[in-house]
Amino acid sequence: MHTSPRIERSPRPLATRWRSVAFLVGANLWLTQAFAQPPSPAPSDNPVPPGTANSAAVPASANDEIVSMPVFDLSAAQDTRMEGTEELSLTRAAMPLNDVAQSVVVINPIFLDAVQPESLADMVAYVGGGQIGNINWGIDRYMIRGFTSQGDFVDGFLSGPGGNAPTTSMYFIDHMEIVKGPAAIMSTNASGVIGGAVNKVSKSPTENYEASLSVEYGRYDDERAILDVGGPVTSDKKLLFRVLGLVQDQKSFYQYQYDKRTDIMPMLSYIFSPTTQVWVKADVLDTHFGSYNGIPLDGRTGQPVAVPPDTNFGEDDPNNWRVTKMWRTWGEFTTHPNEHVAIRFGAIDSSVTYTRTESVLSPSGAGTPTLQPNGTYAYTPYPQYTIPPNYVAGALIPRTTTADTGTYPRREIQNDYDFTFNTGPVANTLLVGADLVDYPQHTEAWSSGGSSVASSPPIDPFDPDHAGVVKVGYNLPPTSRQDMDQTYAKAFALETASFLDDRLLLTYGVSRHRFDESSATYTYNENTGVYGTPSFVPSTTLYKNIVQYGIVAKPLKNVSVFYGRNANFAANPIQNGAFLPPQQGVQKETGVKADLIPGKVNISVSYFELYQVNNTLPAYPATSPQTQVLIPGETSRGFDGDFT
Repeated sequence: MHTSPRIERSPRPLATRWRSVAFLVGANLWLTQAFAQPPSPAPSDNPVPPGTANSAAVPASANDEIVSMPVFDLSAAQDTRMEGTEELSLTRAAMPLNDVAQSVVVINPIFLDAVQPESLADMVAYVGGGQIGNINWGIDRYMIRGFTSQGDFVDGFLSGPGGNAPTTSMYFIDHMEIVKGPAAIMSTNASGVIGGAVNKVSKSPTENYEASLSVEYGRYDDERAILDVGGPVTSDKKLLFRVLGLVQDQKSFYQYQYDKRTDIMPMLSYIFSPTTQVWVKADVLDTHFGSYNGIPLDGRTGQPVAVPPDTNFGEDDPNNWRVTKMWRTWGEFTTHPNEHVAIRFGAIDSSVTYTRTESVLSPSGAGTPTLQPNGTYAYTPYPQYTIPPNYVAGALIPRTTTADTGTYPRREIQNDYDFTFNTGPVANTLLVGADLVDYPQHTEAWSSGGSSVASSPPIDPFDPDHAGVVKVGYNLPPTSRQDMDQTYAKAFALETASFLDDRLLLTYGVSRHRFDESSATYTYNENTGVYGTPSFVPSTTLYKNIVQYGIVAKPLKNVSVFYGRNANFAANPIQNGAFLPPQQGVQKETGVKADLIPGKVNISVSYFELYQVNNTLPAYPATSPQTQVLIPGETSRGFDGDFT
């Protein structure tokens, strides 16, 4: 198993959680009547006459017939390994983990089956340097090496902005590749991948007929049914299919927190030859879940509010809720025309829509410091607290109302060429490729404030009876609406040179990135019925070059010592007609990887320095319109490792 220091989630302590009572109905049901029975053989022109040596076990009769029973071959090999040995995410071509100058952890299907994770963060917590994120019910929110990460990467494609909402069902995932640190070729132009990213590789069509239905029931995080059906469509096993389905109505430890979900993923693949194949997959998801925003801080004690740990300060549905609806279709064509070149084309078309209404306790106090007569800064009368230091028992705390929706379509095309060749004693692997992405965004908000009619009743935080009704003016135009056009393109090359029979590997890569953005923002005052002056940001383009390099040395066949430098970036806001310098993450890493017992025991330890520059914060004192200022950034350094 992958082991590392991990953070325990207090809302689900083992001492208080009644773990699920689960049962499985069906497993690998051979559909012999529907699929496996071959056609009856034609009558023989030379039947064996009665009385011959071959008829000793068959009674002689003129009415007897020879009946052929259905025949099928069954072979299986159980993979009991907990470790993965190859990665695809960093290099887009299968590379042994010990040959990569960066830390990558592969979680195999056998490990996923053993853990049965409810969210992506559950698996990241098993990885050295990984932690559950600051929203523990967000399936794609987690932390790697001290930085909050997010993003729904599936089969190398990103759908939607990622983050708070549940997306890909973990039961549809075959295995995961967890990349520690930035990776410009796998992912870039995203602020949530500085510390690392997780590429979830989904399940694929199978050559063997199989069908299973799993049903799980329990008090928390259970109550679901999962269907998995697949096999060949044609007798030559070239056209394969698979359908994955999930229906879920699970309860949470927190009050009014749940996840009602339906998800279906059909897929087809066609094998032209052992070296050429194509597959296409689709996924349709509809999930409705509750609104939960944690336990606030009590300014009188400096501790969390003394309420039961399952308290939810927002109402149940239909007053507070979140909805995610997603569809996507993606596919890949790969061919290996000869021993020197492999070609890959990939594409995705997707759309994710997030909608929510939630009530959040409003803090009081100063959010920014004030200049004092003696030249110092201080919070007057006190810093912001949800429960202020002067709180009187029984007093009601006001709440803000967040009501918004966002639609995030994303279309992407990927094209890679992988060349392998020798130059004298040096073995070379050269990857070149390009990506094109179009991902406009449309957001609308009805949230509370001076121009909104949205409101939530105040509550006593120590006795939250949720009296009253949450009101949102969904029948009115939104208080703000933004339409944003974004396009992104990159071209890259990654060369790996192998010396001394793979005992020394040098890697060097460059990538050229182009990001273009334009937007239009509209406002409306729901109280006065007056539209504000629209704000337009014309099309603006940002270019960025990224360099990465690394070295891997093998003093022993199964031991690798490596050093690598990797980077990526994310665009900052446009200000005064130009992008601010982009946010950039850079990692320098030194480590050791070893197969102590090949195929059974693997260990890796590394020291990393990871820093992020050009972070932005709103200018202080505030300006109108709002402007951003750059701050130096953040640094994370330390050791982490994995033992499998």
